[in-house]
Amino acid sequence: YHLVNITLHLCVGVVLYFLTSQILSLENRPMQSKLKNLPLVVSLIHLINPINVQAVTYISSRSSVLVTLFYLLSFYLLVRYRKRNDRFTNKWVFLFYSLTILLLFFLGLGTKEIIVTLPIIIVLYLWIESPKKNLQKFLPELVVIFIPLVIYLLYRYIQYGNILIIRTDPYSHLIDRGLYFLTQIKVVISYYLVKIFFPINLNFEPDIKLVSGMLDWEWILALMTGASLALGVIYQKSVLLKGAFLWALVTIIPTSSIIPLKQFATEHRTYLPGIGISMGIGIFFLRAGSSRLIQSALVIFLIIYGFLTMNRSLDYRSEIEIWEDTAKKSPYKAMVHNNLGTAYLSKDRLKDAQKSFEVSSAVFPSSPDPYINMGHINARNQEWSKAKLKFDLALKLGTKRSQVFYNSGL
Repeated sequence: YHLVNITLHLCVGVVLYFLTSQILSLENRPMQSKLKNLPLVVSLIHLINPINVQAVTYISSRSSVLVTLFYLLSFYLLVRYRKRNDRFTNKWVFLFYSLTILLLFFLGLGTKEIIVTLPIIIVLYLWIESPKKNLQKFLPELVVIFIPLVIYLLYRYIQYGNILIIRTDPYSHLIDRGLYFLTQIKVVISYYLVKIFFPINLNFEPDIKLVSGMLDWEWILALMTGASLALGVIYQKSVLLKGAFLWALVTIIPTSSIIPLKQFATEHRTYLPGIGISMGIGIFFLRAGSSRLIQSALVIFLIIYGFLTMNRSLDYRSEIEIWEDTAKKSPYKAMVHNNLGTAYLSKDRLKDAQKSFEVSSAVFPSSPDPYINMGHINARNQEWSKAKLKFDLALKLGTKRSQVFYNSGL
């Protein structure tokens, strides 16, 4: 499984190299000359960025890597098609590229729904690429591009009755959408952006609290910081840097907007948006000059990233090690201690498991999960009365699992 993930990650790096080579023509001649090594630099930064370890190493995060591959391939084929001289005269060329892009788009939808932002990215690219920004002539292309997205959204509405509900996350409807959106402003700037640039103390399950309201200073400060960065990007000259900023902003929307998710932040969500940040970092180094000092700084930067990536990968050697690391960094998150206890339990480390479950229940007394697990420990030790007390308590706290009723009855 890990070999498959690494292979997919390398494929993403290769496609990113060729895609960057193609869109480099958006820059003017002097800027193209400065950024001639950008494809290699961007690919290397993305491939060895420590924040991508979770997406590549953790099996259940494979969808983030795979959908990014479909995303980049679709976009790359569109860029290639736009550069063909025979695109208006050869209908077979049109059919091949159109059908392949559509196939990749729908494969991406089947993998992870974050690919819904692809039509927006395509529209932005076509608008930037067009020498004459004529909205009237651009409108027919705009309609055609958004047709697949509209079809998917209609299907989702018919299937679920609401396009903003995540059926796989049953707790999402309990979170206020407005507060979640404000929290995500804080998450994107204060956590994701900081961790991409300075990937130290990475956390599998960061303990991020919902903002208290409109006057919460954390999201306001994050918004002001983000607005300042946006103004800086707008007023600089590189077209690609502006595009990279828009890429990061648009591709983070599905997980950081008004659709609440149980996990407020998790690092694998930066895998696709992080490509824009990687491009921004690459542009920064290459625009700084071609002196040996700048080249050496870039090499040192990549070496540090590589070292941090290897170090972070060691935390994923086993389930116990990743949850021990997470428990140190998120000591007040009950779910983390419960998961650590479950990992101990799977290895028959009953005393360690008991301690973790006790911490979990102390942090969040109304959660039934640690009591259920402590009941299993008591049952293994043949302490039947203690086990029954734990299972009964879990039932009082609201668990509806049939297995808990069964164990209590035993």
